[in-house]
Order: sequence, then structure tokens, then C-alpha cells
Amino acid sequence: MRQEFSSETQKMKTAALIATVNSALEYGEEGLKLAVQILITESGQTKLILYDLLWQKLDTQGRQKLRQYLLDTEK
Repeated sequence: MRQEFSSETQKMKTAALIATVNSALEYGEEGLKLAVQILITESGQTKLILYDLLWQKLDTQGRQKLRQYLLDTEK
């Protein structure tokens, strides 16, 4: 029962983060920065889902910025 609750909670959190990232992307460069900050604070499956979402939503220039932001945050 506890594991089911934890799994359901994680699904809800991931759904909320997806919605937040989608909304953030409506605000250009600043929204992308926020989306990247959300991405780098997550881990595991949630991080992969968010990265994939960003990658799909961004054009070539946005993808280059995403790569650069991720490289900059790793330093």
C-alpha cells in the first residue's frame, strides 16, 4: 500500500512538473532558464521525461541553449 502511494505521488509530481515546464516555455529565454532549473533539480525517470519534453518542444536554437545551460550548470 505504501509503495502504491509513493508511486502515485511521483506520478502526480511528474505531471505537475510537466505542466510547469510547458507553461514556462511560453516565456521565451527566461522560461527556458526556469525549465532548465527544474530539470537539473530532478533525477531518474522524471528528469528523463522532462528532458525529452524540452527537446521535443524546442527548435534548433532552443536545443543549443538547452545544451549550453546544462553544461554551464555542471561546472
